[in-house]
Amino acid sequence: MLLVVITLWLLLVGLAAWLCLQRVRVHAAWLVVLLFLIAGRVVLARMVPFYGQEYEDAYEYVYSGIFFLESPRAANSGLNPICLKGNLENCSVVGDLSHPIGAGGLYSLLLWMTGSVPGSRIFATGLLSSLGLFALLAAWPHERQGIACASLVLVSATPLVGLYSITGFAEVAGAAVLASFILAWCLCWEKDRSLGTVPLMLLTVSSALLPLVKRELMLVPALAAVFALATLRRRPRKKTAVIATHLAAGALLALLVSRGAIFDLAVVRSSKHALLSMATLIQLVPMFVKQAVTSMLFIPFGVLLLSAVIVGWRWSATRPATMIATALLLLGLSFSQSYYFALNGGPPTIHFERYSYILWPLVAAILAYAGSRVAVFNRLQYRRLARPVLIGLLVAYVIACATSTAVIATERHRDEVAVRFAPVVQAVRLVPADGWVLTLDPILVALVDPETQVIDLPSLATNFSNKMFEDFVATHDLWLLLPQHGLSVEEARYKSDFALVSQYSWEAVKGQMSGGLYRVLQVAPRDGNSSTKRRGRETPPLN
Repeated sequence: MLLVVITLWLLLVGLAAWLCLQRVRVHAAWLVVLLFLIAGRVVLARMVPFYGQEYEDAYEYVYSGIFFLESPRAANSGLNPICLKGNLENCSVVGDLSHPIGAGGLYSLLLWMTGSVPGSRIFATGLLSSLGLFALLAAWPHERQGIACASLVLVSATPLVGLYSITGFAEVAGAAVLASFILAWCLCWEKDRSLGTVPLMLLTVSSALLPLVKRELMLVPALAAVFALATLRRRPRKKTAVIATHLAAGALLALLVSRGAIFDLAVVRSSKHALLSMATLIQLVPMFVKQAVTSMLFIPFGVLLLSAVIVGWRWSATRPATMIATALLLLGLSFSQSYYFALNGGPPTIHFERYSYILWPLVAAILAYAGSRVAVFNRLQYRRLARPVLIGLLVAYVIACATSTAVIATERHRDEVAVRFAPVVQAVRLVPADGWVLTLDPILVALVDPETQVIDLPSLATNFSNKMFEDFVATHDLWLLLPQHGLSVEEARYKSDFALVSQYSWEAVKGQMSGGLYRVLQVAPRDGNSSTKRRGRETPPLN
């Protein structure tokens, strides 16, 4: 199954690249600006190893890629794996996370090709950036590719896109697949072109990868199919039937590869609240609009996003893409993201940023098509003067955005290290090499040290009975890694798991960083005589 996902990724890159080479005919100045953007992201990824700093999702895909390489049998379902007992190399109990394996499969391929996490992140940044940019560029006729290029640069240079292109989020891969889907759709749907084998293959592959990368993206081929049926009277029936068949083939392929997991929305329900609701949508729309027009990451992307949706509805040619963009946005804003959503009154700010990022191919496509229709671009009296002036302004805009992106990425990287990684590094250093760590954050522990043996606390009661856990505590060196903040929410959520833990007395380990965000505890024997092999060691604070 993992092999099928990797094959799909290779096919996607190959087909999109071949079509781009066949169709892109752009002035050298535009290509220089686009290549500058791609190179800038690669350099930024090398200088700032920013993962995303968002609970679990930011780290899950990198973790899954490493896990797939270390243990190919971990790909036993259509969802990302998690080691519930053991380490990534020798895991005795494998569980499932709630996200499909599309992005994790890509990451395992890139890790295999580069041999390192930093190298694969840099390679992924360049690959996905170039695939997305040039696939969209190739979708427009040659005479209008200058305007298409300007629109792509305008959207792609924003700090939001620059920052998220270097993270481990699935939205980076999703945006690239979405761009390839738009390319295939445009080529297959043109009135004056016959259906080509390569565009149809690309349509099938991208339709399969969209839900495998991110569930919400299954809406894109679904809406495209609805649009095809709605326009059946105005289009040749044979052509519409062929396109619909390839969309259906992609959906069937995704269903088979994921074993139905991507269509089982119950696996992502983590609370009693509805996964999708109108109440959530009403609550989040004003929050999104405010964030889009005030955040430095969104400006001017937020204005572009809203403007593109408004402009896109004006012409029938841009209406299908606008429908998809609007539907994706509304879907994201009606989605109750986590168990903590209701408790906190809403999702974190990063939720808005991520869902806006995945829309950038649609925004760029709508702007490019709408821009070619705006009369002012065709009626400039002094075209020879206007073109260099516009290019100069665009280059200045790219430089300003690149500077802002570097500053924001550096700040977020510093915060991520301080809040997420440094405390875990310090805590893991207190555990001996053959010790076992019982934790709420097995993914972070594994990223810090893949050889550390972990037990996932939320699945403790599922894998251990009282007697089994008692025997394990008596025969293993066990350490408890917990955050310093109150655990009332976690204890209420994982009652049976914490009940097993609370049967034992735990004592703090010496050598912990003052003010650290994690506590390292070791089980204290009930009779005062240690029956475990306790080999705790003091470690100096992390520099």
